[in-house]
Amino acid sequence: MPEGVKAVWDVDKAYRLSTPTRERICINGLWQWQPADGETNAVPDDKWGCFKVPGSWPGITDYMQKDSQTVHAHPSWKDRRLRSITSAWYQRKITIPSEWAGRRITIRAEYVNSHATIYLDGRNVGAIVFPGGELDITTACRPGSTHVLSIFVIAMPLKGVMLSYIDTASAKEVTGSVARRGLCGDVYLVSTPRNEHIGDVKVDTSVRRWQITFDASLDGLAADTQYALSAQIADNGRSVAEFTSKLFEAGDLKDSRIAFTKTFKPNRLWDIHTPENIYNLNLSLLEAGVKVIDVAETARFGFREFWIDGRDFFLNGTRIFLSCVPLDNAQIGAALANYEAARESMERLKSFGINFVYTHNYGCQPGSHLSFAEILRAADDVGMLVAFSQPHFSHYDWEMPDADKANGYARHAEFYVRAAQNHPSVVFYSMSHNATGYSEDMNPDMIDGIQNPRDTWSKRNAGRARRAEAIVTKLDPGRIVYHHASGNLGPMHTSNFYANFAPIQEMSDWFGHWATAGVKPLFTCEYSVPFPWDWTMYRGWYKGKREFGSAVVPWEFCMAEWNSQFYGDSAYRISEMEKRNLRWEAERFRSGRLWHRWDYPHSVGSSIFAERYDIYAMYFTDNWRAFRTWGVSAISPWSHGHYWTLRDGVDKSRKDLQVDWENLQRPGFSPDYIGQQYERIDLAFERSDWIATTAAQALIRHNRPLLGYIGGKPGVFTSKDHNFLPGETLEKQLIVINNSRETINCDCEWSFDLPGKIAGKKNITIPTGQQHLIPLSFELPAGTAPGKYELRATFNFDSGETQTDSFPIDIMPQPKPVRVGSKIALFDPNGQTRKLLDGMGIRYRLVDANTDLAAYDTLIVGKSALTTDSPAPDITRVRDGFKVLLFEQTADVLERRFGFRVAQYGLRQIFKRIPDHPLLAGIGAEHLCNWRGEATTTPSRLKYEMRPRYGPTVQWCGIPVTRLWRCGNRGNVASVLIEKPACGDFLPIIDGGYSLQYSPLMEYREGNGMMLFCQMDITGRTEDDPAAKMLAGNIF
Repeated sequence: MPEGVKAVWDVDKAYRLSTPTRERICINGLWQWQPADGETNAVPDDKWGCFKVPGSWPGITDYMQKDSQTVHAHPSWKDRRLRSITSAWYQRKITIPSEWAGRRITIRAEYVNSHATIYLDGRNVGAIVFPGGELDITTACRPGSTHVLSIFVIAMPLKGVMLSYIDTASAKEVTGSVARRGLCGDVYLVSTPRNEHIGDVKVDTSVRRWQITFDASLDGLAADTQYALSAQIADNGRSVAEFTSKLFEAGDLKDSRIAFTKTFKPNRLWDIHTPENIYNLNLSLLEAGVKVIDVAETARFGFREFWIDGRDFFLNGTRIFLSCVPLDNAQIGAALANYEAARESMERLKSFGINFVYTHNYGCQPGSHLSFAEILRAADDVGMLVAFSQPHFSHYDWEMPDADKANGYARHAEFYVRAAQNHPSVVFYSMSHNATGYSEDMNPDMIDGIQNPRDTWSKRNAGRARRAEAIVTKLDPGRIVYHHASGNLGPMHTSNFYANFAPIQEMSDWFGHWATAGVKPLFTCEYSVPFPWDWTMYRGWYKGKREFGSAVVPWEFCMAEWNSQFYGDSAYRISEMEKRNLRWEAERFRSGRLWHRWDYPHSVGSSIFAERYDIYAMYFTDNWRAFRTWGVSAISPWSHGHYWTLRDGVDKSRKDLQVDWENLQRPGFSPDYIGQQYERIDLAFERSDWIATTAAQALIRHNRPLLGYIGGKPGVFTSKDHNFLPGETLEKQLIVINNSRETINCDCEWSFDLPGKIAGKKNITIPTGQQHLIPLSFELPAGTAPGKYELRATFNFDSGETQTDSFPIDIMPQPKPVRVGSKIALFDPNGQTRKLLDGMGIRYRLVDANTDLAAYDTLIVGKSALTTDSPAPDITRVRDGFKVLLFEQTADVLERRFGFRVAQYGLRQIFKRIPDHPLLAGIGAEHLCNWRGEATTTPSRLKYEMRPRYGPTVQWCGIPVTRLWRCGNRGNVASVLIEKPACGDFLPIIDGGYSLQYSPLMEYREGNGMMLFCQMDITGRTEDDPAAKMLAGNIF
């Protein structure tokens, strides 16, 4: 071994946990180790190197999994490729304490990947099989003596593990991938009473009933003896309560367990803001209710209760809203799965409002993770709620006889329940990851916990998932079991929510139906709108094949095109990095080769593309405010790692860590170094190395417990009305949300910088889990000068936090009377444009399809006046100087009657293409966004057919294409968009949307005449907008 590296096996230096009747000694540390060549029954005599226990064998790394422990190799195999080994030997000496005479002695391995055969002094004494367990070695060892403990570990897949229960030899022949191999959890030498003794101890607490339940497994009870359990609860060493069960006999046990419940109302509750409120339980087994025959190890627990009531989660009697991200520490490696690293990760997450994590192994097969023991203890101490993954039902055979008991699921589920059961941080079990969803689980009108439109595949999987749920619930009825990305299944509606570039306004309105009609909590367990990959054209399908992030396809990098709908022309001032990607991609297209998203010179998800951050910030600012005001039960900024960037000059070189070789025999992982890192704010480098982009700043502002902002008018808090006329009434409201765990006071102040500045203030008190709305109303004086004014608000919380917000108000001039000299014919069967003209005082003559238009100069075709095949007035005189004004028509008419390509996508922001065009006189760029009320050109919901495998589908140019659902038309400036024609005398006056390739206001000239296509949502709005009316006046 290298200088300074030392293997210490002296059990007197090891961590010990003792009671009067039992003891547990940690035998972690640096063990002898060597790779094995296939199956062998002979313990090696030589060629030993060394490796730490616990730890995963090095060699397998990817974007997430990273090595951090060193193998000290023997010269004979130092060049061996460790990535490919499937079996290895461990060895060390153990000394059995002499005072253990008369006790039952076992080896306990807390997490094994996957099959460990135990040898003592070279003799095979049994095996411990995935996921972990104990092996009785009482008859093979002698107290006071030293023995050689050897362990042969095979990394076999789940199929091999299941087979090993009945046929060990055949199991060892099963091949398959196991990513994390070896003794991946703590290893102990344990002594307990030889006969009657306590197994595991489970504590359940109820705040609603002020009760505590003690639940223990018991072994070795005599058939003719009465027993009792005695429970002593201590708080920082001080006894606070003692309870004793009724007498019971062996026949009273159910599944080898006994439980009793007592009334207990402690002074301190465990909560996410009081994680220090931890109690210790000492549970004793008494013979005849008097004689102590076993004292279990101290069980650490927190008194708390977490439950569902309607759409809401409650913790200790008050409503709590959850903000969640996946926790990856147990997948990455020893450097992140130890207590200190896990605690640091969770403290960083809490700094920007995360109060809930789910373990990111979407299954519990061999090798899917390292031990969670230290991670869960850290979660308890930090105050981080946890959803703990259970085995995935799809990995087990549910068709075999008596499958619910015999297929192995219950056995493995119990292991994970026992690992979590006394951790107050664990409030959920998650399961069925990504296997029970359905095509409509994101539909805004079907998120309610009532509707459940499953296809055959989903129904079958849902049935199996519920069977798995029942098994876990029986094992631990006090925790909520949910199915990840399942839609309406079990106690919650959960969804992987990737809506691409859904309009910001629609995303803010998305959960309105759930908030009014929902009966279950909603959890967007993977939410990223937009997702980093969305800046490409790939949407999960290529030549009929469904793939996701690892697809080899023409990804088609379109940063500027997607950004232009937000930035306008400035999006095309592209960076050198984007240019490099585009040139690289062009070469791929020319050569006909496909590629991964990470093959670009700069990966699709690279933080180097700063252009994205302001767009993320736009979404976070608007959507997070809305989600929290709607009361969405649990949200997830799933792509949080993209929102921080590393400062220049960060040292990414390998860092060797100090190792206390004398004291490695204690629980937890001991990394040797930090090499390549998973570069994410919660996982890598120092906090000071990370720079919060505008996206991260928006997340921090809107995801932390307290939130104050200026919302829309009462009844429509998501509205963004900003264009007003003098003499109108401006309505807004201040919205203050308290998701801290204590009642909060807030001094709210507001001001509106009209001439003679208007100001006000109000002090409010908000209980935890509640919100307060303060309506604001301002009469705009008739003489108010046109211009931009600012509504400002300050929220001073008594916690010391201060937040500010502002909202710009654009005052437009009163419209001038419209004077029209031409003779106007109006073709308006539906009558909506007639109302517009009447309101503006414009004279016209109604005509029908057969009217002779020779006496008229101008024809106005009203909103939705045309159909695809109905007769319409003759407009052949256009080339002779006739003028046609065509107001909003349907997509079918524009496509099938006029031959345009169109998109139905509600634009809330558009851009001037001809800034000085007379039609835009008096209308600034700031006026062309977020118009008041709702547009009515398209229905508020998408009309589609559900195409199996593909999802919501519409016809576009005769081609079936997938489309996201629509969630209202609030704020629309244009809804049915004409793609700029590639030929013809067309003049786009305004453009917008993807690549700015759509024009909702466009002239067409032929001869001496002109035809104006106005797809701006002017007509039939639910509320008038001054900019819309001014544009209408300019048109006439």
